[in-house]
Amino acid sequence: MTSDVAAMLAHLPADAWGVVGVRAARARRVPALAPLLARMPALPLDPSIGRACGLDPFAAVDLAVAALGGGGGEQAVVVALAGTFTRDSIARCIADRSAQTGERLSAADDGPLTVYGPGGAARGGGGAGAAGRAYAYWPAADLVILSPAADGARAALMVLAGAGGAAPIPAPTGCLGRVHTDAALWAAGLVSPAMHRRMAAVGADVPGVRGFFATVDADPSGDGSVSVLVGLRFATDREAAGAADSFRAQRGELARAMPDPRAGAIVKRLEVARSGPDLAVQASLGPTEVELVVALIAAAAIDPPATAATPAATPAATPATLPSAARP
Repeated sequence: MTSDVAAMLAHLPADAWGVVGVRAARARRVPALAPLLARMPALPLDPSIGRACGLDPFAAVDLAVAALGGGGGEQAVVVALAGTFTRDSIARCIADRSAQTGERLSAADDGPLTVYGPGGAARGGGGAGAAGRAYAYWPAADLVILSPAADGARAALMVLAGAGGAAPIPAPTGCLGRVHTDAALWAAGLVSPAMHRRMAAVGADVPGVRGFFATVDADPSGDGSVSVLVGLRFATDREAAGAADSFRAQRGELARAMPDPRAGAIVKRLEVARSGPDLAVQASLGPTEVELVVALIAAAAIDPPATAATPAATPAATPATLPSAARP
């Protein structure tokens, strides 16, 4: 794990069920990874402030790490950001902008938090939706933590601030050991009982799955393609081996079941590797294929019942060792 990611995780909820990282500085250098940047969540600030004061996620953010779940509940999200901005640079920018334009903008303290927006601090539960104000927690001058939520942002960030940066690294670190955190995109997490219940409701549950991990980065070939690795951690080695055998028998059927023939072609060429209870698939994708996969994932997130039963990332079978990003 890279030191900058470890530093961010130390300030995020220790009971998060998953973490996702986007190394935007790296993704910006790879044209095929542009869809990743396009899907980055909007910051809970007035867009004009973000653009003017260096918090544009497309240009100024170099690393973003999101914690999924945690102290605010299973659906809660908090995001740590680092880039070309600092707490002082944003405060100076807001003051200068107010003086130049006459807008009533401020950066004010609210206990351990900073609140940005019109008129200064206002105690309440909202994020950007509370009279245009947005709350931020700065554990360091060059590291900010935000909550994209419209409600409850202040409360969630107050909990993190109260931990004083002493919280342990989140629980999903077991699966984090399977990814490269210096890649353009990576994710790891646990599959909770509640998640199993939701997956079962749409016919997509795999009871033996305990965790997941993924890495997306520029392909080492240097031809502009993207290397994608997705893995699942099963409860036992035997269950992982059974999943590989199942894919071996159903690869053609799964490819035909894809909502787009191009996705089916990707399934047909997936490489698979297993190490103990971990099963990973890997493929190299061209720019148009990356756009397709991102669109399918986004569609699944928006309309799970219609798409979640499609096993787009079901592991395949062949090599006996995991790719380098997934080795023990």
